[in-house]
Amino acid sequence: MPQRPPRPPIDINSGRGFAFVDHLGHVYPSGFFPEHCGNVKEGGFREVYRTSELLRSLRRPERFHGKCGVCEFNDVCGGSRSHAYAVTGDILGSDPTCAYLPEALRAPTQRPGHATSAPA
Repeated sequence: MPQRPPRPPIDINSGRGFAFVDHLGHVYPSGFFPEHCGNVKEGGFREVYRTSELLRSLRRPERFHGKCGVCEFNDVCGGSRSHAYAVTGDILGSDPTCAYLPEALRAPTQRPGHATSAPA
């Protein structure tokens, strides 16, 4: 049997390799997210997963808002989308529990290889 080429690791996060289906067939990006994005009884899971605008937006980490949107690790981390929504009201917002400061948001003096003081 042919082997699938390895792919880089991705987060198994809301809408990216994971979805929650409740007892009524409603599909959610996460069991912790209060809004559903479709129903498996109306078109099947594959259809909901592939066409839901919410799920599609969660698979585009470069479109996340705030520091998650510019983070160099957003394609392997993604942050907690449910927690971002609970705290900020924006499922694409920054994960408020993340302490990491992305390279793009660091001052030049905080970046490796940069001088810590201005030249005289």
